[in-house]
Parts: sequence; C-alpha cells; structure tokens
Amino acid sequence: MLLALSFLALVVAGPLSIVGNRFRLNGSPIFLNGINQAWNNYGADFGNGKGTQNLAALTSVLDKIQSSGGNTVRIWLHITAGNTPQFDSNGNVTAMDNSGTMVSDMNAYMSAAASRFVHKTKIVTRQM
Repeated sequence: MLLALSFLALVVAGPLSIVGNRFRLNGSPIFLNGINQAWNNYGADFGNGKGTQNLAALTSVLDKIQSSGGNTVRIWLHITAGNTPQFDSNGNVTAMDNSGTMVSDMNAYMSAAASRFVHKTKIVTRQM
C-alpha cells in the first residue's frame, strides 16, 4: 500500500468555497497562487526529530512565496514510507514516526506558514 500525504497551507481569512468553477473567499473571487514545495531532504523533512534540522530551509521557501505575492503552498510528507510513517509486521500504520515528533514538526512549519501568510492555515490531506 502506498500512502501519499500532503499538506496545503493556504491564506484563508474566512470560508473558502467554490462557486461554479471559481474559488471564493468570503464571497469574493480568489486566485490561489503558490507552489508545490518539494522536500529539503526527500521524504524526511518531518518526524524522527528531523523537523528542527530542516525548518530554516523550508521557511526560507515560505519567505520567497510571501515576497512574491503567493498565498498557497503544498508540501509532501510521506512518499515511499522509507522514513515515515511506521508500520507493524502486518503492514498497518502504527505511528506517524519513530520519535513522535511528526506533529510538533508539522506544527512548527504550519506556524511559520501562518506567520508569513498572516491568516489561518488550512490543512488538506489526501490518501492514495
């Protein structure tokens, strides 16, 4: 089973909706402008105590998005399951990572995104 999980940080000051084929924020049209942020360390930026090591490089990208007028970033977490998440002998996911730092690592990144994009940060997950 391949598990792909991505997080989307999005400038949102209120409810984001779709009307017809357009995104709307608080009823006004909004254009999502940003990037798909690749890894600093392929599949190993978060969890297993790696978040603090990678945060400066990852937030440097957030600074560039902000200075370019962007309002959206998507970043991938798990790709080949070589680093995260953790599985039992039956192939069931038992934990996000070995050291229990995945959530705090992601919170630090999302806080950095929220501080640059000013508004509330939304998370979107997708499993394949």
